[in-house]
Formats: sequence, structure tokens, C-alpha cells
Amino acid sequence: EVYGLTEEVTSLPAAAVGNLGRFMRERTGALQATKVFICMQNSADGYEWVQLGIST
Repeated sequence: EVYGLTEEVTSLPAAAVGNLGRFMRERTGALQATKVFICMQNSADGYEWVQLGIST
């Protein structure tokens, strides 16, 4: 079984074609929740980070 690894960052990079389909974990600092995002193309043919989950 293979598990995908995601990069943990303190802020997300710009949503752009180069990040399309990329998963990122955002954690702004110690004692902060971790959020998981994916970069997707939106209905206006732009790109955006969509939050998939958040830790407690």
C-alpha cells in the first residue's frame, strides 16, 4: 500500500497551473490546526486552493 506524502508549509503558494492537483498541508505555527488543501481549476478557468480537511 502506498501513501502519498504532502508538503507542510506555513502559507500556501499561489494557486496556479504549476500547482494543479497538488496537495499541501498548511500549519501556521505551533499549537495551530493543520489544514489540507488541493489546488483545483475553478469554473472561471482560474486556480484556487480548496480546503479538504482540518485537524482538531
